[in-house]
Amino acid sequence: MRPLGKTAGALATWMLIAPALAQEKAKPSPDLQPKPAPALVDAFREMTGTWVCKGKFQPMDGSGEMPSKSTMTVRVLLDGFAYAGEYQVEKNPVLPNGMRGASFWTYDAAYNKLVELYADSFGNVGRGTSDGLAGDAVVWDQEAVMAGKIARTRTSVKRVSPTVITLTFDLQTDGKWATMGVDTCTKQ
Repeated sequence: MRPLGKTAGALATWMLIAPALAQEKAKPSPDLQPKPAPALVDAFREMTGTWVCKGKFQPMDGSGEMPSKSTMTVRVLLDGFAYAGEYQVEKNPVLPNGMRGASFWTYDAAYNKLVELYADSFGNVGRGTSDGLAGDAVVWDQEAVMAGKIARTRTSVKRVSPTVITLTFDLQTDGKWATMGVDTCTKQ
């Protein structure tokens, strides 16, 4: 009888331990959890937060430079798989009501590119791609619809320091790039 008691005890122990082991095996390993693409992480490293920007822009009518002040907020979304940004340009002589806009950025693994979508309070929309951080800059090649017309634009985000960036906005006209404005932004 004694061997049967040991067998029953071992079986009872196994019945209690087996479900616990199976439950541990069912949990995915942290190594198997998907992670955001390194290109996306590098491009947005130290970018989240609020930025106060000052710059100069060329009005579309060619009337000379105009000073500009704006605020931009960038935040992480979807466990680091996307970022969102909002900006607001203060009222000025060219923009008597100011301007607001929003952007959404992520990574497209099929094309190995960062991608963005954006829209503003003037009805302008656009989408762009970037190869990611190169040196200290991320350059976005964009196709936009501005005032109902297709436009090629480029935005360069250059890291001057962890708390200072410059944004350069270019517009392509007749195959040539012209700088429309430059902002210097300080992280708050």
